[in-house]
Amino acid sequence: NLYRRTMQGKDMKEKFNEFYFSSGLYSYYIEAYVELHPIYKPVAVLFRKGDKEIGLEELQRAIDSTTYIQVEALLFMSLLQLNYEKEMDQALEYAAVLYNNYPKNTYYIGHYLMILLYQDEFELAQVILEGLGQKEDKYSHMIYTIMQGFIIENNLNNLTDAKSNYLDGIEIAEEFGPFADIYKAIAYAGLSRISLKTKNKKLSKKHRRKSKSLSNYEFILDYE
Repeated sequence: NLYRRTMQGKDMKEKFNEFYFSSGLYSYYIEAYVELHPIYKPVAVLFRKGDKEIGLEELQRAIDSTTYIQVEALLFMSLLQLNYEKEMDQALEYAAVLYNNYPKNTYYIGHYLMILLYQDEFELAQVILEGLGQKEDKYSHMIYTIMQGFIIENNLNNLTDAKSNYLDGIEIAEEFGPFADIYKAIAYAGLSRISLKTKNKKLSKKHRRKSKSLSNYEFILDYE
């Protein structure tokens, strides 16, 4: 039923711009996901073919011309640039728009911070972190603790305090289940780097496996 509705939306996008979002997602992901997971190729042939370039164009059209779905289009464009296209600069641009338009939204703050940190933009990240640290809810505190640990580890080179931050952040994150997996992945990747730097290769591999099980984002484990 969802597939039929999506195809109907693709055929109606010229009449109602909001459908450029679902059409773009389908066009892109039906190709990109199978490229990343070839095991699904025999299943994908049963559905209408997509086109990644067209998908990107349609998502950009949704960003530029829709009213109700523009924010979701911005977020998904940032996510796919990050995870599939491996274009972190592009992902950062879309994340910055979300952050600037919705500076009180904790999810967008965290997403923007994550990309900034992996781009080594520590100065700007620290400014944003200071604002996040003033929030009183535990989810914000969890993000603040882990991201601060990242800065302490990679900008200040204080492995002891960074490890403490990562462990504290992981403990807080347990309360939020899958909603905090990306941040736990960042923390475990940090613990893996710290363990490697302190000559504990066995523990480093253990933390690395844990990080990989929590996120498919390659840049998290590729960071050095």
